[in-house]
Amino acid sequence: MKLLVRILPLLAAVTDSGIIVSSARESSFQPMHCNLPLLDVATLTCIPFSNMNYDTSSKVVIECGTCVIMDILQDELVLEGGLDVVGKLVFPSSRQALKIITPFIFVQGVFIVEQLVQKNVPQLNKLLEFHFVGTNDVIFVPHHNQTYDKCSDNNGGCNQSKKPFIVAGGKVDIQGMHEDCHTWSRLKSVDDAGAPALLAEDALMVAPEPRDGCFATLINESFETSPSNFNGLNAAVATVENGYYTVSQRPSGYVGPGVHLAVDCITPNVPYLLQFKFRYRHTTTSTTEFVPPYVKMIQYHMGGGNDWRSIPTVYPRGQMSNAKIDEWYEMQLVVEFDDIMADSSQTSDLTLYIAPMSDVDTIDIDDFVLELPSSSESEAFEPSSCDSLLSNRGADSIGGGAHTYLFYPTGGLLNIVSSDESNPNPTSTTGTTSFFRSSLRSSTWSSALSHEIPTGCLRLASVYDFSAYVRVHSTTERRVSFSLQVYDNTNGQNEDLAIVTCPPSSNGWVHCTSKIRITEDYYASSSSAFLYTRVLDDDISVLDIATDISVTYAGGRSVSLTLEDPGGISDCWGPGAEILVTSHTIRHEDSQLATIASVNGDGRLTLVDPIHKPITLEDDVETAVEVAVLSRNIVFSAAEDDDGDPLHGGHFIVMHTSAPVVQNIVGVETRGNGQQGKLGKYPLHFHMCASVAGSTLSKNSIRNTKQRGIVVHGTDDLYLHENILYGTRGHAVMLEDGAERGNVFERNLGAVGRGVDIRISDDESDPTPATFWITNPENSWIGKSFRIKTIHQMEKNVKPQLQFCCASCCKTHVSRKRRCRIIILWLLVRSQDSRSRTELKVARGHDPQRTGSVSIYRQCEPQQLAGAANVSADRIPSLQPGGVSESQELSQSIVGSVFPRGWEAFHRWGVH
Repeated sequence: MKLLVRILPLLAAVTDSGIIVSSARESSFQPMHCNLPLLDVATLTCIPFSNMNYDTSSKVVIECGTCVIMDILQDELVLEGGLDVVGKLVFPSSRQALKIITPFIFVQGVFIVEQLVQKNVPQLNKLLEFHFVGTNDVIFVPHHNQTYDKCSDNNGGCNQSKKPFIVAGGKVDIQGMHEDCHTWSRLKSVDDAGAPALLAEDALMVAPEPRDGCFATLINESFETSPSNFNGLNAAVATVENGYYTVSQRPSGYVGPGVHLAVDCITPNVPYLLQFKFRYRHTTTSTTEFVPPYVKMIQYHMGGGNDWRSIPTVYPRGQMSNAKIDEWYEMQLVVEFDDIMADSSQTSDLTLYIAPMSDVDTIDIDDFVLELPSSSESEAFEPSSCDSLLSNRGADSIGGGAHTYLFYPTGGLLNIVSSDESNPNPTSTTGTTSFFRSSLRSSTWSSALSHEIPTGCLRLASVYDFSAYVRVHSTTERRVSFSLQVYDNTNGQNEDLAIVTCPPSSNGWVHCTSKIRITEDYYASSSSAFLYTRVLDDDISVLDIATDISVTYAGGRSVSLTLEDPGGISDCWGPGAEILVTSHTIRHEDSQLATIASVNGDGRLTLVDPIHKPITLEDDVETAVEVAVLSRNIVFSAAEDDDGDPLHGGHFIVMHTSAPVVQNIVGVETRGNGQQGKLGKYPLHFHMCASVAGSTLSKNSIRNTKQRGIVVHGTDDLYLHENILYGTRGHAVMLEDGAERGNVFERNLGAVGRGVDIRISDDESDPTPATFWITNPENSWIGKSFRIKTIHQMEKNVKPQLQFCCASCCKTHVSRKRRCRIIILWLLVRSQDSRSRTELKVARGHDPQRTGSVSIYRQCEPQQLAGAANVSADRIPSLQPGGVSESQELSQSIVGSVFPRGWEAFHRWGVH
């Protein structure tokens, strides 16, 4: 979270009497005398718009002295030639939803949007949208009765670019939000939505049932006696020997132990768990290792003939290292049989066989099991929620001999080993009695341990705790990496999203823990997801993983938000309103948008979809986030119809219109407005209006701008209150030239500001924007208006004139309980000739790693600095390098002298 505030010197020449006011502010547009009778006309006496018979294909003009009330009931009103309100136009509180599509609106008379009776936003049946279209520049020529000739015909009019809303001598009174409604509050607490519900179609599987009259186990043979259903195919020797089945003198590599299956007892299209032990023996050559065997199948058809094929497996066989002779290995697979294989009218016999696919002399097998997953473990296959994403089917209690399903490898062998004295538990606290063992891997990219993750559990904002104990059998320390493989089956792409890299292990157990935060990278377009386990830079070492490996729901899905101050919120923010939750990290991208489902009386918002858990007041009073409502019942939007200038939206300007004319722009939402690179074309802009005492810019939502946000230029005494600025480009709130005074900024909030791509001129600093660009401390900044999150990247040769960084803006993540409390002050003071300058840099640190320091870079003499800043010269020498050791004293001394009002304001803001 970054806070950026800049204060520039006054850009007008300084005289003995103060600042010289620009001559452009000595005259302005004025209310026209022909409209004076309208001041006493009640709304109900106005003429309905539908009775005026306007030609909407041409410019519609509300004539001076005429009052018109909008009564259009259709959804849209298209004013192809634009709208010029010279008289009075009223949108009544009883209005219905209406979208006005127009290339421009001029207000030279009175433009009123009455306040709705109901307070809540949004009210879609009352939504009033002004949608600006067109790519041609609009020339504004004022009414002939206008005494100020700034834009008169004689001067060729004023080019106002495209899509303008112009107030010139007129009055706007837009009341889009009730005065007792608030636009933002700090977040008090949140309620978690719990683990996502796992729909039936998202479940990994349900426990399959055997066919009528059959058992779940098709084969369970330990070879204590000679079985009748096993054979050696065409091998010369196939017999039971010492408690195992042995096959030798094979005519080819395809020949090995085989077993007949009862076709009528096979359940089709469900997983069967196949596991057996095998051993190679070989003496005819010096070869000591061979490729592990393959499981094949012979399908005999009722009509005659047969097919020799690989058995269909749920998880494909990956790369494997060779198996050494005279060692027993355990192979486990998950296989499926299709409808034809399980249909005795089409398949007369089905034989599985183990094919060494090599010239090894002898293959022995033992403990051959083929069975359905046990129905007694059905709870492992029918989770009702996503509280736990991994299931070992009770393997930690069953111990060795259990099938690893639903875990599997993508390379090598995986089986379960029981703990004993030689293989102790990873830790006495886990209680696990067994662990997975991965062996015979041949690639560092193979996953030693995988598990399918239901994509229905990868819901945005979910947080899962990951825990695993691992041991690498290696004399060299090795690290184990866990990640999440997310596949998008629509385009074949996948993402490898890191979970944790474990501490190094060398024949000892280590504990790996992490949190998995489900962001858009995890869940967007995910068709399937899998846990993925690798031993980094190692493809031979045996890896053990305790069977209590887990991914369990830990929260994070905040679905209910309770705000600090429910007053002005519980009866004003309604279902369907879009809200902003400011960033809870040091990254502005972590601001979040959400939609309200319901609001109750204590200020608690229930959201349509959960969001990532933010920092609340209960977590930390200094770093709690803000929640702001972005939706309004009055919207100013612009069509994306300008292919030549896609960074040009609409703009709203009050120009050269001074008090006693009072402007009230309250509760307006602007979307995508401003015109990047064009001077004076901003979403909300007061331009050269001198004093506008009594005017209010309040409770507006300025979002996703093309250029800047609110710009106050050559205008004094404006009240700006509770405006929300989100997704701005360039400076968000700007006092443009430094001559603006008496403006009051109270409880305004900005978040997620970015630089522009196109500058108005090379002198502008919008590529490195401030949320509040403050050019004159003779303005008031009240309340917590700069709990700001903004982007700021300093160009090499560009320095801000003043930058404050307070504790809240430099905060680190709340869980780390660290605070960056450093204030940096850049001060640029111009001498009267505006050519020489002194830069002063003051830094004060409360971080124990930093000490207060002062540096001064001199380009002019102290006397020049004193003259420019109105500071007595005898105070300047103390500012020489090394002259002051206590930066606090220095900052109070200088700022207190040069900007006394500003320093008081800084204390109100909480800058230490």
